[in-house]
Amino acid sequence: MGRRGIPVRLRPRVDAFHAFLAGRFFSRVGDKIFLVALPLLIQGMGYGAALLSFANAVQYVANWVGGPLGGYLTERHSRQAVMLAVHAAQAAAILGVIASLSIRSLFPFILVFSIFLLHLASMVNRVNRFSLTTLLRDRDQIPQANAEIQLMESAARLVGPWVAGIVIAHLRLRAALGLDLLSFLIMAMVVWVALPLPAGERQGAHSSAARGRDLWRWRFEGPDGVGRVLLVNGLVNVAFTFVSGFNVFLMSSAHHLSVMVISWILTATAGASLLLGIILRANLAHVAEPSLAKMGLGLALSGVGMAGVPFAHHAELYLVAYAACILGMEWYQAQVQTWLQMRLAGSELNRAFVATSHVQNAVTPLWMVLGGFLWRALGPWLPISVCAACALGGGLAVWFLGRVSETRPAIQDDSGTA
Repeated sequence: MGRRGIPVRLRPRVDAFHAFLAGRFFSRVGDKIFLVALPLLIQGMGYGAALLSFANAVQYVANWVGGPLGGYLTERHSRQAVMLAVHAAQAAAILGVIASLSIRSLFPFILVFSIFLLHLASMVNRVNRFSLTTLLRDRDQIPQANAEIQLMESAARLVGPWVAGIVIAHLRLRAALGLDLLSFLIMAMVVWVALPLPAGERQGAHSSAARGRDLWRWRFEGPDGVGRVLLVNGLVNVAFTFVSGFNVFLMSSAHHLSVMVISWILTATAGASLLLGIILRANLAHVAEPSLAKMGLGLALSGVGMAGVPFAHHAELYLVAYAACILGMEWYQAQVQTWLQMRLAGSELNRAFVATSHVQNAVTPLWMVLGGFLWRALGPWLPISVCAACALGGGLAVWFLGRVSETRPAIQDDSGTA
């Protein structure tokens, strides 16, 4: 107790949003380590593009299942309990991948099951996180909060590949996977100690058919423009997930770049991403304020970068093309996330996220498998060029939607005034 009986706080109050960012940083570093390690792990066990393609397809089947499951859990249970369960499941999945290295005959099956569990849990967590910012920050703080998330993501991309390159080159793949496991444990501790969250809004029970109709309705009947933006978002994310999923494999198998060069390219790209995050956080000239025109610009830049990736055989050219792909997509994602968060309430926001990811995660595994076989038969240029066309087409669609909304007359009230 202080003077006059006034209680004295013995420890500083930890802001929940920044505690979340700190824990999420370690989790994302672990994700980037796994992103580098997985293709090299598959190659080291004697498998090629076919298994990587199948593993990527399985993870998006898991995402397709995890979207509605995440929406259900987030609306009915404590967010903190859901997040703790998710990180425990992710840690168990990484243990499964480590165990698969010792059972060569069962390696593909154990690996695929572990990846399914890992991404099922991850998708549940993504639904939970999508509306988390709106709970921890006021509406007028959302653009800056998303910019801080962008900074954290960029810093993780800066550290993760660099750590992965050093650990894999000088130690073993098991050590890299062990660091990924540790990152999930750190995030679970942060959620448990510093992130008390309320339970979601309980809603009436719905049949599977009713929930499916609800998701489909969102794609066409959401608030003004939202349904169309969700359609574009699903399309371009299918394309981007294919390119990002095969990125390390493309550099190592087609362009024959070493592990350290791959690590250097990913780290340098993350440095450019960090600069973008700083610009968004500073919000000079209101660059962080969302608009459909800015979304279209980001998708156009990403599409150009995707188109150049399969033909950039030298490390410097690959860096330029991949940086354009990443920066354009990150600019777009920051814009579309803020645009949705500022227009929709919490429960609607969860429903919108599930809707935009539901069809996307159904199409992605089909495209992963088809794209993997096209890669094997004709080379990487064809499937990646299709992805680039999707991004460019999405950018054009969003730009056109923005032009239409600008020319739409103002809604008038009953008195005839705008």
